[in-house]
Amino acid sequence: MWAMRRLLELLALCGLAIVEPVLRVFGQSPTTFLANDVTGLRVVWFTALIVLVPPLVLFGLEQLVRRAAGATAATLLHRVLLTGLAAVATVGLLVRFTDVGGAAMLAVAAAAGVAFLQIIERLPAAREWVRWLAIGPFVFAGLFLFGSPVGDLLDQAPVDAIALQRIDPTGAEVAGATEIRVVTAPGTPESVAGDGTRDGTAGPQTIRDVGGAPLPDVVVVLFDELPLVSLLDGEGSIDAGLYPNLARLARTSTWYRNSTAVSDRTRSAVPATLTGRMPPATEVAATAQNYPENLFTLLGDAYRLDVWERLQLCPAQLCPRPSSGSLTDLIGDAGDVLGEQLDGEPDAPPPLAALGHRDESMHQVDRLDRFVQALAPDGDGRPTLHFMHALLPHSPWQLMPSGAAYADPDPTYGAVFDPWITWEGAEVADLARRRHGLQLQYADRQLGAILDRLEQQDRFDSTVVAVLADHGIGFTPGEEIRDFDRGSAPEVAWVPMLVKGVDQTEPVRSDASVTTMDLVPTLADRIGVRVPWRTDGRALAPDEASDAPRGFMDQSPGPDASPQAVALPESRFDDVLTWDTIGEGDDPALALYRTRAHPDLVGRTVDDLTFGSDATASIRLRTDATPIWDGTDRIPTWVDGDISPAAHGDPIAVIVNGRVGAVATVATAAGRPAAVSAIVPEHDVDEGRNKITFALVTGPPDDPTLHSIRVE
Repeated sequence: MWAMRRLLELLALCGLAIVEPVLRVFGQSPTTFLANDVTGLRVVWFTALIVLVPPLVLFGLEQLVRRAAGATAATLLHRVLLTGLAAVATVGLLVRFTDVGGAAMLAVAAAAGVAFLQIIERLPAAREWVRWLAIGPFVFAGLFLFGSPVGDLLDQAPVDAIALQRIDPTGAEVAGATEIRVVTAPGTPESVAGDGTRDGTAGPQTIRDVGGAPLPDVVVVLFDELPLVSLLDGEGSIDAGLYPNLARLARTSTWYRNSTAVSDRTRSAVPATLTGRMPPATEVAATAQNYPENLFTLLGDAYRLDVWERLQLCPAQLCPRPSSGSLTDLIGDAGDVLGEQLDGEPDAPPPLAALGHRDESMHQVDRLDRFVQALAPDGDGRPTLHFMHALLPHSPWQLMPSGAAYADPDPTYGAVFDPWITWEGAEVADLARRRHGLQLQYADRQLGAILDRLEQQDRFDSTVVAVLADHGIGFTPGEEIRDFDRGSAPEVAWVPMLVKGVDQTEPVRSDASVTTMDLVPTLADRIGVRVPWRTDGRALAPDEASDAPRGFMDQSPGPDASPQAVALPESRFDDVLTWDTIGEGDDPALALYRTRAHPDLVGRTVDDLTFGSDATASIRLRTDATPIWDGTDRIPTWVDGDISPAAHGDPIAVIVNGRVGAVATVATAAGRPAAVSAIVPEHDVDEGRNKITFALVTGPPDDPTLHSIRVE
């Protein structure tokens, strides 16, 4: 009985300190579970682990202490645990409902923990009440499983393909559809890649011969967090120097330049894109069960599906996945949520719901490489839909244009949660945008690999190709990075959308108002099939506006607010076309490393520059001043440190192996030292030992003087 009472007390306190905050935050993000391929009973297992493991581990620890050191030591440990858990629960309340933070928050929480222990030890009724609270974790679990969007993941009902309907150029249906049996390797199950994607082979299945001319192959590349303004050259065209392959595709495609996304969140934007329908106002998980009419079920009747998605809109019947996903990353994310709460971040979302895992960018390199290698025609003559949802150039920004990864100190560098994500200043926002541009250059390079492979297989002309993005991201200082309703709207709402039809060789640029909901009807039109469900989007012809509502489902109004459908003024498209470009100068190899502060210095050697007296400032680096690179590990192109004394906006030359790799501007913010942060070109880094030095830049841009800065 004694042991049971202590277990109930631990269960109650763990429920308040751990279970409630973790399940509340995770309940807002079914995408996190989908990305880890955790659905069905695996969600229940995750919930059980969160509810039961912490109190059982603590109770087991008490029992070990009791056996080893006696009942008195075990009682003392129990008191310490109750005090600590009560303090953690108090931190959660302070973070959510007050502005108390820092040392004051910890002091209040500690006092509350001690007071809690005193109350339950002096008032038996209070202690009994706490034991009754042991039901709390199970109530939180029930709300999580049946009262949050994550509950949708429990539904694993089968979803089948839709009977494909061919149409001829006049719009009439093609008759004579029959079923045929295709077997590539008798008795061999479909091969499934480790992340739930298909590797291009197919096992036995029944498909339909829909009659008429052969159906074309289709390639859809859906980028993530890619604003149209990131691509533009200042004159309304795609910058061919920075992004040669997107410009290359535009030369044989219809570029719907005035294209807008319909949501600021992947979990809503992608389903809207692949169904042609406006996302619902209430949150639902992005699964085939919730969206049974989508691009995959439309084409899965007659197409081989080579689908690489991070959601689960393609039914398991058409896109087999591993039988179970790993819970390891999710448990790690749960620890991150608690850590963020203790750091004073209210309702900070799980990593995949916000800025992404630290290694997510590197994971995308592997996914894209495997997608390119699997890009091949079906050996049985069936058409193939190749679909890639690439979480690029989505943050964290850690990739150089070559795909080499660099180690930054924080994937959310320069971002502030208050309660959503903003940039703390113009300098860090500009640096983040240029890092985004470098990662976008890698994404463009991989798009080039896709186009090259289609051409090598003599399939490019006969394939329908679509490239677009789910939504953008803002780099406007002081604005929420996904809030389209204010200054960052042109960055968040307008996204690229290019569609190449079969045998299209001439470019078409359309500025008619369209949305990403027009993609599926437009693809169906290019393929020659009918979309048998009602869509908000329409099949697009050049210079013809969409019927879809020109609106945006804003899901960033605040942690406790409902999504809002907000109209997009057409006049904002003019802002898109005149938006500031990324980087400076005409040299594509250096443009993203140059800023308006002495851009011509970047790329010059110290032998060509004038040096004056040494500066009084010194730099304390968080990165290595003499990094050693072995040619394969993360490349040391990220430079970061504190500088003192320095004024906000001072230009600092970052010199790598005797060449100026960047000119950073000093950034200051309340509560921390002045900082210097920069990204330098990878071609300035040599294998072996490198040397990084710094200099304050004074004088006019056409005659600068450098003053060496001491590195501590």
